[in-house]
Amino acid sequence: MEGYVVMDVVEGRRAAREMWEIAEAIDAPAIQRFQRLAAQSSICLAFGLAERLGKEVYNTVIFIDRTGDICGRYHKSQLAEGSHPDWTFNRIGKRLRAFDTPLGGLGFVICNDRWYPLLVEMHKRYAPTMEKLGRRLG
Repeated sequence: MEGYVVMDVVEGRRAAREMWEIAEAIDAPAIQRFQRLAAQSSICLAFGLAERLGKEVYNTVIFIDRTGDICGRYHKSQLAEGSHPDWTFNRIGKRLRAFDTPLGGLGFVICNDRWYPLLVEMHKRYAPTMEKLGRRLG
């Protein structure tokens, strides 16, 4: 599952349909395999994907808890490459998302989102676990 062909599409090196072809719906078999893996291994998973939602594609991160349930997902909201109303292959997220997980409240930023201090600060306020994880990983 890959979201990084966006610039290839924007710059004309690939067709927009290719982004659609690699995108997965949140209930797709590939996502269900990750849910089963989390449940069978009793682990939490967080990962990014190109998510197909209706006729649009979003750069998405999802969090799966150790029982295999999806606790939440976030769509990238700050697109360095810009956007256009016709670009159904790369939609802008409309909401800041923080959600409860077995690890505590979490929020995510994707790529260019991290350069917007207000986004990160809002996540830290509503999902303090994110700040702790960031310090450990960062």
